[in-house]
Amino acid sequence: MQHNDAFLAKQLAFFRLPVVILDLEATGGHFMHDRITEIAFLRFDGQNVERFTQLVNPQKEISEFVTQLTGISNEMVANAPTFADVIPHILPMLRGSLLVAHNSRFDYTLLRNEFRRAGVPFATPTLCTVKLSRTLYPNEHKHNLDAVANRFGLTSDGKRHRAWADVAILADFLQAALLDNADRWQKIALSLIQPPVLPTNIPENIHHDLLEFSDDFGVVAIHLAQRVELLICENAYRETIAWLLSHISLSNEINKLAFYPTVGMLHNIATFARLAREFEQQLGASGRHTIEFYEQQGCLKAKVTLLKNGFYTAPPTGVFIYPKAAKKAVQEWATTHEICPTWLGVLPYTLPKSAPCPVALAKTCACESQDLNLHNQKVRQFSDKLPTADWLNSPRLFIRETDELSGQFVDFTVERGALLLDNGEWFVHYELFSILKQKFKFQKETIRDN
Repeated sequence: MQHNDAFLAKQLAFFRLPVVILDLEATGGHFMHDRITEIAFLRFDGQNVERFTQLVNPQKEISEFVTQLTGISNEMVANAPTFADVIPHILPMLRGSLLVAHNSRFDYTLLRNEFRRAGVPFATPTLCTVKLSRTLYPNEHKHNLDAVANRFGLTSDGKRHRAWADVAILADFLQAALLDNADRWQKIALSLIQPPVLPTNIPENIHHDLLEFSDDFGVVAIHLAQRVELLICENAYRETIAWLLSHISLSNEINKLAFYPTVGMLHNIATFARLAREFEQQLGASGRHTIEFYEQQGCLKAKVTLLKNGFYTAPPTGVFIYPKAAKKAVQEWATTHEICPTWLGVLPYTLPKSAPCPVALAKTCACESQDLNLHNQKVRQFSDKLPTADWLNSPRLFIRETDELSGQFVDFTVERGALLLDNGEWFVHYELFSILKQKFKFQKETIRDN
């Protein structure tokens, strides 16, 4: 069976955006380390149909196993253009299209990573034909491309596992599946597109701005009529689409979408801080507690308070999830450094007015000297010895975030739950605490404390 371009063009026009049926060959299946060796696609835009196929120099060795599988050898790609060389030709055809591929997660991720290596933002919706086959033909047990080809008796002039041959078979499968399921394929296909296609009433400027997004770390600024909404993202394109779909009523108020790419989550927080100040954001509470010192009648006291997100001239004095944990920490700190808990105001209960210090009654206490200056001096001297958090021992951390694909890296300093900004200010944000925990759990090698 050979697909009919005119038939497919007419059917695929339903999606209201260009459709690209794509296949890639690569040096292997590792998203971060393997590289593209061949790219081929068939692009439908209205009645216009374009074909593209190109061997790509992966800039790394192709194993004998992969050569046997794909038929692509090191000699064949030695003089081929690199992916960066191909970008000017393919980017205008791929951006803003619906990418259709068999196991689209593999092709889309490899493609996205190649663009990222080259420093070019790229993101687009995808439709996986493995999922489409499973949904349209639930009684079939196998849905790989060989099984699909056998099911419909599809053949190709080229060798299987070469990109163009697989694109041709995939186009044939689409035609057969659409003919088989004329009354329901559209609804099913729409439900499988990731991220979902935006409604037709979304203004054109939003679609245009999304072309400059990637599906990676970054901060998104949504410029509304009366305010700017900031999103801290790990997959900026998908998360922005999700926000737009959940705020459809605001779509006509959106003046602009802006994407600020970063190399990781700490870089996200630093970028968010800069934009929050620029756009005068209200930041709210962090969901954590801290210890504040204040002076009352010449005596330094401590109290547990809610820690607010925002900018500080110095890091907070400890960060705790629960106020009881914070109070216990300051009580133990006072005992360790022989600071009177009564003067400090951190006894576990309230004393009657003018009652003597219970610690002094039971044993020696610093308050017996009646020297407030000495008390205040010790509080200031040992304040940096307070526990940093109820889960973190080191007060100051140095963390490097690196984009493995581009090699770009940024160094950060975090102290007592606050991030040091380029202007010397410290920034607290509720997401910072979970980021630090994740880094200690999965990226400990990126952290040092001296």
